[in-house]
Amino acid sequence: MLVVLAPLTSANESVAGADTVSDLVPTQHERTILARFHALRALFDRALVRRLVSCLILFGVSSALILPNLGYPRAIIFDETYYITHAQKYLNGIFFLESHPPLGKLLIAAGERWLHPDAPADEFVNVQKIDRSWPADLDITGYRLMSAFFGILNPVLVFMILTLMLGKELYALAIALFVALDNALIVQSRAGMLDSFLIFFCLASFLVFVFLARKPVPRLGPFLFLTALWGILQACAANVKLSGTVVLVLVVAYAVQLLQLHQTRRFILLGVVFILFFAITYLGLWQVHFAVARQVNPGNDYGITDAHWNILIGADHSDPLTRFVIQFKDALAYHLNGSFNVGKLDLANPNEIGSPWYWWLVGGRAIDYRWETLDGGAHYQYVYLLGNPVTWLVSLLGVLVGTALVLSDLLFRFLRSERRRWLYMLVLLYWAYMIPMALATRVTYLYHYLLPLILGVMLFGIVLWQATLLSTEVKRNILIGGLALLMLAFWVYKPLTYSEPLTRQQFQQLNIFPLWYLRCVGC
Repeated sequence: MLVVLAPLTSANESVAGADTVSDLVPTQHERTILARFHALRALFDRALVRRLVSCLILFGVSSALILPNLGYPRAIIFDETYYITHAQKYLNGIFFLESHPPLGKLLIAAGERWLHPDAPADEFVNVQKIDRSWPADLDITGYRLMSAFFGILNPVLVFMILTLMLGKELYALAIALFVALDNALIVQSRAGMLDSFLIFFCLASFLVFVFLARKPVPRLGPFLFLTALWGILQACAANVKLSGTVVLVLVVAYAVQLLQLHQTRRFILLGVVFILFFAITYLGLWQVHFAVARQVNPGNDYGITDAHWNILIGADHSDPLTRFVIQFKDALAYHLNGSFNVGKLDLANPNEIGSPWYWWLVGGRAIDYRWETLDGGAHYQYVYLLGNPVTWLVSLLGVLVGTALVLSDLLFRFLRSERRRWLYMLVLLYWAYMIPMALATRVTYLYHYLLPLILGVMLFGIVLWQATLLSTEVKRNILIGGLALLMLAFWVYKPLTYSEPLTRQQFQQLNIFPLWYLRCVGC
């Protein structure tokens, strides 16, 4: 593309580098390039295109962080010792019950079946817990595949939620990167565990809520569709873990909003459609469990009733609804008993890996999921559930400042209505999750904080965006500096994320905060 400068000499003097006036006229090739440039610029002026490109960027970044070498280490990581056995029972049709609902384990099994459709997958089908080394010739990648895929999608959902709230794609992309580059979220996504699924369905439910709540009264067609989708997504969240029911607080909040707008008909439709699709999805997933896992397990009857046992052995010929009620009652009793019949936190025990909820705010305590040495002890390789310090600091700031703003506004009502809505909803959802965790008598772990961590990051984004005393340039500099520190911290703690070899001295250099409770072997 040519840049034409006005000549400083007389009109009869030629411009330097141009023999004739025609040399200053763009060629056809240059005009084509210029036209394409303007067309591309016009394309990126469209919000939809910017949002699609941002989603692709986040998807690519998360894929590059989570997918490579997913089958390494070829060994059990923490609760995979249970979930892989459950997945294999599904793959072989063996009946079992477990303390969590079925959806997460069904997805783990689906990943293994998709990646290895012809593999037998029955090595651990007759045990409750894998208590031996993983076979060296057996690929473990399939059991981690779906967790990884949902983990990749979670930063994309964060971006979509913030974009709908704020309308600024580049800003939302920057905030979502704090989620994508968190080491703890990456570790959890690279293992065959349930939290990536839980986070995805909770965030997806929140996204539907934002779609509905941003317009006072949506048109009836989109309203019914989004309400049905909301019920399905919320049922999926509840069918991964009991804690997934926390997002129901948003349904209550939206119902109150409809009543305040005197939308009684929409309020009734919300209740009917949401409950209908929630029930169909939640109970339908349990029926999938009963239909797939129906072969008698002679080693464990899971305390089921005689009526349920007769169904399994084919001696019961009652109607399908009666059989489902019998099976669901037993499964629910087992599930609730397993959820609450858990040991208590014992911080006096040096081997305790649980932690109180108020430690989670600063990343404590990190969990050593696995360690090994391949050179006789000169180097050790760890998989540690340890967060990126910058992400957790950003989340903590979002929680503290966001909660303080909400409490202050409840007293003095100084926030404008458009600034109040999303801030209130995020704070409500955060504490709706955290208060039951704080009151729980059972032992809890750092991974229970991964969903609130993401809510805190989004709160930081909302608070920073609404900080009227800060100029746009200051906000931009804060984000640029934060992202630079984020990438640096990710790189520093990457060895504990991807099981890279470290000497004891190198490990201790990473141990900068006592509440993380990092412990190296032999130190």
